[in-house]
Amino acid sequence: MTDTQIALRVKDCFLRQIGWFEALLTDLATLDGHPDGPDADFFALRLDEHLNTTRALAREFEVLTGEWRATDEPTDADRREMRALARRAEALAAELRQRYDRADRRVQARLAELTEVWNSLQRGRDMLKKYAPGQPADASFVDKRV
Repeated sequence: MTDTQIALRVKDCFLRQIGWFEALLTDLATLDGHPDGPDADFFALRLDEHLNTTRALAREFEVLTGEWRATDEPTDADRREMRALARRAEALAAELRQRYDRADRRVQARLAELTEVWNSLQRGRDMLKKYAPGQPADASFVDKRV
């Protein structure tokens, strides 16, 4: 395999990874301010796809990196192009990490709010049970307090 072929394959892998990261950033932007909106369900499903695709790209990149290193000296132009693509992918990955961290913090805060609301509802329900009138055990029940 020539250096040009491996360079094209590495470039293709970088471009697919960059495209994938940009699509994920677009998906995350739809969640901003609405962590429990209708897009949250879509993103939850997309998360599995994200993990699987990201793993596949990482495995492919690992193989390509080994091939890249095993070839004769790549041209300087190839190296410059790959460095530029690597920097772009790295910048997008860093932005994705920040966005995921922000989304995680929003979800954790929302979970804490919902937990508190749930606990309040439970306390109210329990209080109502305590003050509710007794239920007759059967048809012959007579309330002697009358």
